[in-house]
Amino acid sequence: MITQPKFSINKIEYTFHPITLRRYLDLQNYVGEETADNKFAIVSAITQCPVEELRKLTYKDWLIVWEEILFYISFSTSADTIQPVIEFEGQEYSLPDVDDISIGEYIDLDLILHSDKSDRKLNEIAAILYRPIVSKKGGVIRIEPYDSKETKVRAERFMDLPISAIKSANAFFLHSAKSLQKNLLDSLNLPKMMQILHPEDQEQLQSFLQQELGGLQLTEFQEKIHSILERQHDSQSDPFSTSWLGKKLRPRKRNLNSKKQDR
Repeated sequence: MITQPKFSINKIEYTFHPITLRRYLDLQNYVGEETADNKFAIVSAITQCPVEELRKLTYKDWLIVWEEILFYISFSTSADTIQPVIEFEGQEYSLPDVDDISIGEYIDLDLILHSDKSDRKLNEIAAILYRPIVSKKGGVIRIEPYDSKETKVRAERFMDLPISAIKSANAFFLHSAKSLQKNLLDSLNLPKMMQILHPEDQEQLQSFLQQELGGLQLTEFQEKIHSILERQHDSQSDPFSTSWLGKKLRPRKRNLNSKKQDR
């Protein structure tokens, strides 16, 4: 963990505060134009030292503080190490197992990540993935089940989550995308599905599967599957005729009970 640098002005000590998502977004207002005013604003935002006090520093001391700030920002915002468990405001949160993430959750995540101004919604991704730990037994962590209402409340609190944890959730989601796509395809029993599709649909689906995940690809994939299944609806034996978020379109879950709250 990075140490919190300090400096003093007129015997008043100022500390470099953790760069939360809220503070990180504020800093974006000063990026791109290296004016003296912007530099003072950046240091003030991180240290809570008033600009008028910063102006009292000698030029040599100011350069030291500014160089330290640049390093601090770089170190705090560039790390993308996945943190399985974090602690925030006295509560421990854990990421779920990849195999336990439902298609509904994944689509919510994908829509957020690829919506307008997604860089200002990373707290929503973190709120979906990091959920409160309810128990730890024998090395097994149990977390609260996904609840969209609770997620919205948590997303607002997570505006003050350190940017390192925010980036951890984002990295976890991106690294898990391929595994989640595989779970979806396994749940669809793709070889069997291909046998019932028209040649044009088969070609379109094969082309789609060769693309890299990105944009709203999985959401579009779900909608495409749903559209194809509707065309097959006349077959009473069609094993895939179900809602696009129905049980048969969810990935298989392993250790499902390990993530549910004990009642």
